[in-house]
Amino acid sequence: MNSKARIEKEDKKTMDLLVKEKPIKTDPFFYTRLKARIKEEETSKQRKLIRKPIGWKIIVTAGMVVLNIITAAILVNSNDVNRQKLKTVFSEEYTLTSETGDLLSRSIKE
Repeated sequence: MNSKARIEKEDKKTMDLLVKEKPIKTDPFFYTRLKARIKEEETSKQRKLIRKPIGWKIIVTAGMVVLNIITAAILVNSNDVNRQKLKTVFSEEYTLTSETGDLLSRSIKE
C-alpha cells in the first residue's frame, strides 16, 4: 500500500469517528456566566488600581504644594539684586543665538 492510500485510509477512519461522535451538550448560559465573571474580575482589578495609588497621589501632591509655597516664599523674600542676578543667569542660559536659534530653517544637508 502506498503512502497516499494509507493517508486516505487514516482520513476516512478519522472522518468516520467524527461522524459517530455525539455532540457535546453545553449549558446555554455558560457564555453569559463566563462573560460576567471576566467583567467582575476586570472591575475588581480596576478598583484595586484606583484605590492603591491614591495615598501616593496625595503625598506627591502635598509635597509639590509645599515645594511651591517654599519657592514662593523665597522669591518674595529675596531682594531685587538677587532677583536681577537670577534673571540675568536664566536669560543668558536660555537665549537663542545664531548657533542655537533658527533650527527649523536650516537645511538637512548642513
